[in-house]
Amino acid sequence: MNSLLIFAALITIAIAMVTWFGDGRERLWEAVFGPPDEGPVDFAALKPPATSHFFLAAPDEECPQTKPQMHAPVFAVDCARLRQEVIRIVRTEPLTERVGMDPDWLGDRFIQRTRWLRVPDLIQVRYIPLDTGHATLAIYSRCLIPEHGAGHNEERVKRWIAELEHSLSNAPHTA
Repeated sequence: MNSLLIFAALITIAIAMVTWFGDGRERLWEAVFGPPDEGPVDFAALKPPATSHFFLAAPDEECPQTKPQMHAPVFAVDCARLRQEVIRIVRTEPLTERVGMDPDWLGDRFIQRTRWLRVPDLIQVRYIPLDTGHATLAIYSRCLIPEHGAGHNEERVKRWIAELEHSLSNAPHTA
């Protein structure tokens, strides 16, 4: 009888581990905290969240109710080319997927999950046309789970912008 109980317990643990290390972690976060994609952010109405686990890079005038932690650079490309380069960079990021694309709003939404626990972070990018051949962007990265991973939103946004500056500095300038 004890052997049967031990065997049943081991099978139960094995099934739980397969579920957890499969896609169970993603389902767990969604069951507890809801779906990670919250839809597009209205940057003009964006107010600082109660938690400090977010990072915003944008032109000041894009977010009048929230002071960005970083001023976004101006790129010598149009919005379509800027978006194309952001998508290229995101594809190199582990555990990151695009969950929303808003062609009229000129924005994309991404979910990036942590390696072990698969905790979702939401990253929203808005592409902002300036004059002919120039664009900038707003990137809002935040943890959806309170008190998770201080500092990684800032690191991610700064890394993406640095990669954009590097890759687009070699881009042909449009007229």
